[in-house]
Amino acid sequence: MCQKAECLLKLSMAVLVLAAMCLSANQAWPFEQNSSELLGRLNSDRWSERYSAYKQLVAEKEELKKPSARKALVELLDKENHVMESLVRKTHQGIDAEYGEGYSEYIAMLLGTVDLIADWNDPREVCVIARSSYNPESALAAKIAQKGSSIVPCLIQMAGSAFSPHRYQAVPILVTLLSSRGDHLPPATAREVRQTIIITLHDSDPSVRQVTVEALGRSGNPDMIPFLSKVARSDPASYSTAPGKRTFPIREAAASAISSIRERSPGRRVGRISNLGIPCKALMVGNLLDSACRTRILACFGPFQAP
Repeated sequence: MCQKAECLLKLSMAVLVLAAMCLSANQAWPFEQNSSELLGRLNSDRWSERYSAYKQLVAEKEELKKPSARKALVELLDKENHVMESLVRKTHQGIDAEYGEGYSEYIAMLLGTVDLIADWNDPREVCVIARSSYNPESALAAKIAQKGSSIVPCLIQMAGSAFSPHRYQAVPILVTLLSSRGDHLPPATAREVRQTIIITLHDSDPSVRQVTVEALGRSGNPDMIPFLSKVARSDPASYSTAPGKRTFPIREAAASAISSIRERSPGRRVGRISNLGIPCKALMVGNLLDSACRTRILACFGPFQAP
């Protein structure tokens, strides 16, 4: 048997070890201990409460690596997407008018976090990101476009939405996708993307037409020039600049887009007009199309007038 003093010392040491283990566990696993309460706050009806829960969650760096945290934040972004869409549809005003600048800052941070932790091989998670709020010229938009055919159904659905902000964001990405990944798309998918872009050039919302024309100016293919030419001649959007004078901004943007496309393809017009998905590379000598390419164009789309 141990002496009394020795036994007390061993007992004290054991208590200290147990206390240290408990403290370590409490520090290492706060998310598990409070997960139900925290996840409940992420679903709160008050955006300030959701924001507070989001900040608490992202403060736990190790927790962000876990599938449960990733899923919770993707679902939170999806919820905020629906909140923003519902508010704009109802009030026809910007988000800041209802919630203030703090909400926009929160959404920007949330989107940035989801961008970093999302499974970019999961079409549903990428679609949640695509439906959020961002600049269609941003690096994030380009990243979405690089997903190729897997993201096309989501973007096509957005492009056909009655909610114009969805069309505003989706179609420029489709333009980028077609120009950068078009050769890798299934033929039917490439045709659907192309037709969606053409239809959007005549969208009811002038801002959607404008952003589509500008996207074509940045990365459109030469086969879009005939459609841009029509926009440059007849787009109705205008505003008065002086008595008896009007400016047509979308017509001007279309003319600029045509010039940009031609500058990118001097001497050789490479179009993605194709029959059964085979790229059509047309050597232009003046306004003469390669005969084989002309035949293919006629087979696909009927008479084609070279720009």
